[in-house]
Amino acid sequence: MREPGIRRLLLALALAASMWIYVQRVMVGHQLAEAAQRDIPRGNLSDLYPRWLGTRELLLRHRNPYSPQITREIQTGFYGRPLDPQKESDPRAQEAFVYPLWVVFLLAPSVTLPSAMLSTYFDGSWLAALVWAQCFGCTSWAFADGRCLCLQSSCWP
Repeated sequence: MREPGIRRLLLALALAASMWIYVQRVMVGHQLAEAAQRDIPRGNLSDLYPRWLGTRELLLRHRNPYSPQITREIQTGFYGRPLDPQKESDPRAQEAFVYPLWVVFLLAPSVTLPSAMLSTYFDGSWLAALVWAQCFGCTSWAFADGRCLCLQSSCWP
């Protein structure tokens, strides 16, 4: 009876690992080459970064996370430099702290961590949640035949 759970876990780990390898070895390299060719700015590109920096600046330095100065700092971290609206190659997404203020309370425990460490922690937590969902959540879904495994595993990273 335990064997299908172990198979599911191993399959989930194999699919997650293959996706991770694909992203790191193929996708990132392609994105770096394209960014260099088209002069597209490229920084850490973490979805967590604008929330984290806005929270950090508000709680540690008492600065307004919605201010243009913080937006510029977020862009510098996210894209590697502030965006220039005159450049055609620059992304149109501003990347600013555009979240309700209560987001600060969710991220408050993380403000003393470096951004790279926090990003690694969240990646690991997301992977652990996916593996847990595969082992324990899939049996309660309508498709217990494995189709949900492929759907869940393909959604990360």
